[in-house]
Amino acid sequence: MGPDAHLHKINKITTGASREELERFLKKVDNNQLPSIAEATAKMHERAEAREAGAQLMRTLYPVQPRPEFERSSYAELKSVVRDARYVASVVVGDKVKAASRFAGRILDFGTKTLEALLAPILTPEQKRLGELATQAREWDGAEAERRRRRHGGYERD
Repeated sequence: MGPDAHLHKINKITTGASREELERFLKKVDNNQLPSIAEATAKMHERAEAREAGAQLMRTLYPVQPRPEFERSSYAELKSVVRDARYVASVVVGDKVKAASRFAGRILDFGTKTLEALLAPILTPEQKRLGELATQAREWDGAEAERRRRRHGGYERD
């Protein structure tokens, strides 16, 4: 009996062993210790019920929390709409609609970027200066790392 509760013959196809090898092996097995088919089936059903009861208990103790709703940004949503419109238009009409949809997409991109710029926080001159210094420091660090990499044959050593 397999794990799926189906009965299988013991032969060369299912085991890969010849008939003589199977007979030698089965002579060593005490048939009195093996359960009958009905007993084995009952035992498999008991184990399945126990597994199901355990799973039910786990579901009760640790319920799955629903995932929070994914909130897309308006920019990503507009890009998705434009992409879908482009696809539909390209399937229906062709190149002229593609050009028109690209134009509409550029307008929407410009509008969303403008809206984001209006809503973004205004940086003080000190914050702008610190940002420029950080950018310059990153560029210098990158250039220094590249020089070290070239000097050491492509491997950076500490």
